[in-house]
Amino acid sequence: MIDRLLAISFVDARFRFRRTATVVILLIVGMTVYLIVPEISSGRALMEIEGRRVIYSSVTIAMATAILCSLLLSLLGTYLAGNSFRRDLLARTAYVIAGTPVHNSEYVIGKFIGGALYLGAILLACMVSSIIMFLIRGEGNFEPLAFLGIYLWIGIPTVFFCAAAALLFESVPFLSGRMGDVLYFFLWGALLGLPVAMLETNGGPQWLRLFDITGIVPIIEITRTKFHTLFISIGSNSFKSNLPPLNFGEIDWSWRLIADRCSTFVVPLFLLIVTVNVFHRFDPSRKSSTVRYSRKNLMTSFNVLLKPLTRFLLMGTGNTMGKRSSFLQDIRADVLATFMLSPIAVVALIVVTVLSLSLELSSLQEGLLPVIIVILIIILSDVAVRDYSANTLKLLFTAPGIQKNFVWLKFFSATVLAVCFTGIPILRLWAGKPAQAISLLVGTCFLSAGAVCLGIAIKSQKAFIVLYLMLVYIALNAKEVASFDFAGFTGAATSETRIAYAALTMLFLLFAQARFSLKVRAM
Repeated sequence: MIDRLLAISFVDARFRFRRTATVVILLIVGMTVYLIVPEISSGRALMEIEGRRVIYSSVTIAMATAILCSLLLSLLGTYLAGNSFRRDLLARTAYVIAGTPVHNSEYVIGKFIGGALYLGAILLACMVSSIIMFLIRGEGNFEPLAFLGIYLWIGIPTVFFCAAAALLFESVPFLSGRMGDVLYFFLWGALLGLPVAMLETNGGPQWLRLFDITGIVPIIEITRTKFHTLFISIGSNSFKSNLPPLNFGEIDWSWRLIADRCSTFVVPLFLLIVTVNVFHRFDPSRKSSTVRYSRKNLMTSFNVLLKPLTRFLLMGTGNTMGKRSSFLQDIRADVLATFMLSPIAVVALIVVTVLSLSLELSSLQEGLLPVIIVILIIILSDVAVRDYSANTLKLLFTAPGIQKNFVWLKFFSATVLAVCFTGIPILRLWAGKPAQAISLLVGTCFLSAGAVCLGIAIKSQKAFIVLYLMLVYIALNAKEVASFDFAGFTGAATSETRIAYAALTMLFLLFAQARFSLKVRAM
């Protein structure tokens, strides 16, 4: 049994580490740590408590970077560790494995270990980067055990949870598509709100600590005990230079703290037990090859029920068979294909249109616009990916002009789809708040360009969904920060912000065109 576990784990981990994306992710981790540990002379610090900066000791840098890494990994880790079963299907090894005496538990645990090793390597890269930053900008003595202990007790529960959650979400058809990606994002948001709920109830029930996968609760409790405050900020923050700095001191990893962190392993263990019992073992009768056509997929079930609606809406579009279509007709056909494949989008469009016409301007901007953006993220995520996943790209390229203009076709198709939802809000904002209307127009193009760029570069919906949902989450929680207001729903965007997002839109499109040209040459 041990030999089989090690073989499955080793193959899974080796495959992950051999991908170019792994090198890119590790480089991004190093760059992120560099950016969040600024020079003191810049007027910003990694950590501040009530306006006073915290001295760059080993504990401070290790704790702050570990918390930030844990927060990001808790969101991105499940997406990064996903597609374990799908890779075996694509590699044609799934059915060989299904015919071997390997038990479901051995296969699932082996995949879990492989995913945990991969995410653990990202955590290790973050720790190494933080050590390098301490050697460059640190104050005081270098304490390697402080880095190791803090990263161990804060980061390992996050790694285990993400590796287990990725397998569970992939095993359940309802959770393995776009709906699962969105649901996990809201689950992540709920887990982030846990520390606040516990502090508001004077610690809350002890069993809630089982869900503190990011390790925020013990850090906040230590800060409250030492400094009698909850006002702590981690990241690149400004501080009051006229106030003396604080020394955070040591973290006493008592048996109680260690027991609290070890108790978080209960949740990943539960997820693994559920995964072992629901794992389909690549049985075609239990698992469709793609979630889109699975009858167990809730979104697909809704789309099947709503098919007559799209047929009625698309009646009279005409028959263009045998005729050479123009670029505008290609855009129109792609937009109609989106509505035909996702009839639920038609229902969403009708509801959004009614609300956009009936709500007050303030409610439209602050309440409805974020909902519209989330809906668009779900709809646009499939525009540039569906031809890859359905393996119809070469067939599509037989149509005149499609291959040459593919990137621009998808961008304008996504933009037309997005404007269907944001058009009325743009017009209403233009009458009362023209600056915010421009922000929403730029944000609409920014969404479309991101969907096309990430879809072509990665051939997956997950990256676009998670990155843009995270941007919406940050924008709603940092309403006064202009740089995050990409769609104008917080009203903080400036002219510079709008120009920056317009420039990012063009960069996304240029990158997508370059990436697509390379892929076409390799076909």
